[in-house]
Amino acid sequence: MARLITPDGVGNRDLFPLDMGVFEVEEIYAAIGCQWGYAEWHRVSPDTVLVMDEDGKRKKLDPNPFATALMGRKLPQDDMVRGNVLVCSALEAGYNDDE
Repeated sequence: MARLITPDGVGNRDLFPLDMGVFEVEEIYAAIGCQWGYAEWHRVSPDTVLVMDEDGKRKKLDPNPFATALMGRKLPQDDMVRGNVLVCSALEAGYNDDE
């Protein structure tokens, strides 16, 4: 199970891969509202990945304080995550550090 985290928290909800195993890339892009090829994937713990729109600042998306806190030291001190993010297990995301 993954969690969609919205900037205001109102739209937060659990998401499940359509095949109940691994998300298709298209599912992830649709969940965060991101154009194809513009997602950033960050490992926030050994088994958890946060996926966000890498173009959120340019698009002037709303700041996402909870997602920013999840990123912790991975962000510069004055930076913040913007827009919707998907937090899921690395396995669900099909994420592999070796790729």
